[in-house]
Amino acid sequence: VASPIHSGAAAIGVTYRKASAGFSLRAPQPIDSAGYSAISFWAYGSGSGNALLVYTEGGDSGPISPAQAAITIPANRWTQVTVPLSALGNPAQIKRINIQERAGAAQATFYLDDVQLTR
Repeated sequence: VASPIHSGAAAIGVTYRKASAGFSLRAPQPIDSAGYSAISFWAYGSGSGNALLVYTEGGDSGPISPAQAAITIPANRWTQVTVPLSALGNPAQIKRINIQERAGAAQATFYLDDVQLTR
């Protein structure tokens, strides 16, 4: 989408229309997480905020990181979210970064920008 954006020309708009819906970013090959300390992204919440879970997968069908980070994105402003890999059980490799709804229901659209692994 062209608006709102945090940086660059576009952001990703995500709408969860039902409980347990999720958004997944997939690398072509698993990424060795050694040398990385966190997953970082900017999010813009809508409505009364968005309740989310962040977790990783080492491959296309798992393993799922042994822990999940529960976050809430405030409404109507860009917020930087940093999830330490230690909060996700220090996964050895990452092929997918998953952001799933955790309210148990449909949620208002929110926006993601600048998703990255950080050192």
